[in-house]
Amino acid sequence: MNKRGLSVIAAGVLLAAALAGCGDDGDASAPEGSATPTGPVSQTTVDTLARYTGGEPGAATKDPITIGFINSQGGANAFPQYTVAVEGAVKLVNERLGGIDGHPIKLKTCFIPDKEEQGQVCAQQFLGDKSVVAVMQAATDTGAQSFHATLAGKLPVLGVQPTPAGATAPNTYYISGGQFGAAGFVTYAKDYRKAKSVAMLSAAGLPVAVQAAAAMKKGFEAAGIKVTQATYNPATTDFVPSIVASGAQKADLFLPLVVVQPQCIALAKALKQTKLRAETVTFNDCLGGSVKKALGDFPEWTYLSTTVNEKAPATGEAKADVDAYNDWFRQVASRMDESPAGVSGFQMVLVLSRILTKAGADDLTAATVGKALKEFTGPVFMGEPKIAFGQNPALPAIGSFGSRFYAYKGHGTWTDTAGGQWVRPPAIRP
Repeated sequence: MNKRGLSVIAAGVLLAAALAGCGDDGDASAPEGSATPTGPVSQTTVDTLARYTGGEPGAATKDPITIGFINSQGGANAFPQYTVAVEGAVKLVNERLGGIDGHPIKLKTCFIPDKEEQGQVCAQQFLGDKSVVAVMQAATDTGAQSFHATLAGKLPVLGVQPTPAGATAPNTYYISGGQFGAAGFVTYAKDYRKAKSVAMLSAAGLPVAVQAAAAMKKGFEAAGIKVTQATYNPATTDFVPSIVASGAQKADLFLPLVVVQPQCIALAKALKQTKLRAETVTFNDCLGGSVKKALGDFPEWTYLSTTVNEKAPATGEAKADVDAYNDWFRQVASRMDESPAGVSGFQMVLVLSRILTKAGADDLTAATVGKALKEFTGPVFMGEPKIAFGQNPALPAIGSFGSRFYAYKGHGTWTDTAGGQWVRPPAIRP
């Protein structure tokens, strides 16, 4: 499969996820506002994180460095978990990790509630503040196109959830592939599960969902894997007919393209009824607090993740990073549910801190920060050890297409089903 084929598959899946309303990664009912730690993190955590960022442990007391932060929040499709994570991580960097060469990070926040043009407003606010040297982008299902069009590369952007507009935007850098890493399902099925057949399930009635399913099917077939598929009504509460129609009972793997937590809940209930034996593999968007609350535990499926799973066993340096993250998370747990957004938001702040510290706080401008971001090759905290922006000319802003796969066995037990390896799409290999 060539790189153009990869971009078609990944973009299709991402667009389908966006239109399906993948905002349930952050529970809209979660409290908003600044994250207030419940107690100090350990000195071991401080030492681990300071080694990564390159800072001198202690409080940052010099003049602040202003960083823009944009997120979808305040509307129906909201991601408040990212805000809690980013604010909590910035607080830790400023108070315990020495900031950026002694300079604290000052966030200039702009939220996009629910309208595309609000992305333009945020870009104008950042451009109008000459103290802003970079922008962190969390989840922006709505407003991303107008945001990047207005920004036009004048400020560097560091993000963790690429959008179709952002993936090709100038001076924009994503340290994970987000849903663009979905083509890793093909590699996982072929190389790690030796699957001969896959049953797919995708949303009906959405043109982009149809496109995504068709592109994924081509990817599997190019890998020599037989594909059967069916669709489901996005509003359904009964997935049983769709599961049966997909041919999942006879497939080696079952791949439901669901990212909205109510759909995850309904799907899990249906799979119990059908007593499906095939391994269910899907996105980690289903690992949200509302899913666990509704079902009593997370579904026992295999999940694609663009970060190291903070709940799974880890060894060596990865264990130290996971332990440090979990120690920090305990400080903000009262303000956010379990969510992949926690790791991603924390990760983004630490990566930015590392890059800016290395660049030198005394010479930080939009131009120098953009250059430093472009040259960053890793390691990403709890992410891929080596990344490269521009590795796929069709999606130049994405530095990593790798994913990890973890199987949940129930009662808090996880298994790394790819043996600790980063799984990359067919066209992106080490």
